[in-house]
Amino acid sequence: MKNIFGFVMAGILAAALAGCSTTPAAGSSSGTASAPARQERAVQGSVPDFVRQANRNCPEDSLVAVASSRLRDMGLAKQRAEVLARSEIARNLQAVSSSMIRDYAASSEADPSAELSITEALNTALARQTLSGARIVDYDVIDGTTWVVMEMPKTEQKAVINQAANVAKLSPAYSAMLNAEETLEKAIAKHNSIEIPVASE
Repeated sequence: MKNIFGFVMAGILAAALAGCSTTPAAGSSSGTASAPARQERAVQGSVPDFVRQANRNCPEDSLVAVASSRLRDMGLAKQRAEVLARSEIARNLQAVSSSMIRDYAASSEADPSAELSITEALNTALARQTLSGARIVDYDVIDGTTWVVMEMPKTEQKAVINQAANVAKLSPAYSAMLNAEETLEKAIAKHNSIEIPVASE
């Protein structure tokens, strides 16, 4: 009788232990849901591994530019690559803001014919802005080519776009739209789904 009771107790204990050590659900860690996998931005063409790594390390809502220079003087090559990368960041900002204006004009009662002139005015103002928030996140010289990876955070993008909107004297409706966090995030996400071009001489 004692043996039967012992077997029953051992079985209950084993079942209880098995229940406590259940495996977490797929895609979760320690039973908690994990964040969705980040979509990695692709870089056009063949680039060194450090460029791809630097791109991966940049925040998802930042704008990234890659540039290279083959000037023999390494100091001048880095300066030249930085200038090229800054130009790419400026083009990125123009693409993001143009996308915001286009989407706003399509979804509102704004005059569609005004879209082009507003876009041109804002792009002109953006071209004159100092991209103080853009910074080099990594650079290296490989086989005589100087590579630069530059990044501009979302907060800096917003500041530059808003300054340009003030300079361009955009209407309050367009200025408010450009200042909207959700609109900016959507435009950045759309832009960052495109491959990053490599600016070179």
